[in-house]
Amino acid sequence: MPTQEPVARSAASGYVGVGISGSRANVGSRNILLWLIAIVGALALVWAGMLLFAPSKLPSLLRVGAGAGTPAQYSPEGRISFVRVPEDGKTHDLFVVNPDGTNQQQVTHDIFVQGTHVWSPDGRRMIVQADVNGVSTVVRLAIGPDNKATEAVQLTADVKADSGLPAWSPDGTLIAFQSKREGGDYQVFVMDTNGNNKRRLSDGKGYAGQPAWSPDGKNIAYIASDKADPGVAKEIYVVPVSGGAPKQLTKLGKDLSRPVWSPDGKQIMYMQNLGDRSHTVFVMNADGTDARSLIQYNGGTPPEFSPDGQKVVYSAIDYSVTPPSGTDVLTIPASGGQPANLTPLSSEDYAPIWSPDGKKLAWANGQGGPYKIAVAGADGSNPKLVSTGNGTDGQPSWGEVVK
Repeated sequence: MPTQEPVARSAASGYVGVGISGSRANVGSRNILLWLIAIVGALALVWAGMLLFAPSKLPSLLRVGAGAGTPAQYSPEGRISFVRVPEDGKTHDLFVVNPDGTNQQQVTHDIFVQGTHVWSPDGRRMIVQADVNGVSTVVRLAIGPDNKATEAVQLTADVKADSGLPAWSPDGTLIAFQSKREGGDYQVFVMDTNGNNKRRLSDGKGYAGQPAWSPDGKNIAYIASDKADPGVAKEIYVVPVSGGAPKQLTKLGKDLSRPVWSPDGKQIMYMQNLGDRSHTVFVMNADGTDARSLIQYNGGTPPEFSPDGQKVVYSAIDYSVTPPSGTDVLTIPASGGQPANLTPLSSEDYAPIWSPDGKKLAWANGQGGPYKIAVAGADGSNPKLVSTGNGTDGQPSWGEVVK
């Protein structure tokens, strides 16, 4: 059974006619013709299926840019992807834009991107969690220099079971994800980037999810518990990618989530969910020792290490602003200290992400109406809205400069 299927929105059908003439055709000839009809029909079905699940248009990797005959060039600052939700909320489609606001392109059409979309280490591809025919599936996209999709492939279509939260290995050769493919609740798996060689890393008991790669690609951190229900105690585990027994790092009996490795691999940051959108962020050594509280906040979105590991960015309701006007983008030293509000003069800023070089930030800003993607300096200076068009834009992801 194939392990992958192309995926997208448009369908096509074709007609293949085979004429048989003559009333004295012998049985052998008739059988040959029947075999030919079967083969042609099978090929037609395969072709129709490819068209059904492939992007409606597959542009060339090199398209004509602004100057006649000039091939498109990859953005020297990387690229930002985001999810757009129209007013009717019926679709959640993926868009890509350059960090300076140029060349915004719609990547998917009329599908439901479920939030997770992550760039590959080489900046040429993405993995996306999307709803396809009512099932959460992992889709691999190739994005050309013109910011348009040139390939869309389902990686988890071999089993009709929810799969999601995909994450690239640091060298781009493997993908970790959580899936219900073995029945029961989610477990943590890895697979090749073409969807082959899927294997479970978690122990298969209860619930396990939210996989996160160590920077050296040798280990994966994740959360596990008896159940995935909110409020149920969940602990942090680490398992070798090469195989072996998972190791439990925390024994707090608390609802923990979202493990993230520091860029040097020496620490793991995670959240304790306190209820009512309140969280405490902890940082511990990679072996589970010396856990310390970094910050407690309400609302907002989870924290991210800066590329150099010196700072952490997150969004939260800043109660030091009187009166609190909504969520703001804040940074705090990874070693601890006082948070700095980067957006005190605006409101409704959330989901901040670092640029690959750590010199800029992007986030979703709702100051002037529907959310749009903003880009600013790492200190919040010179903010600029870079996404345009109708709909609400959010959940930005910043891809590396293409290698």
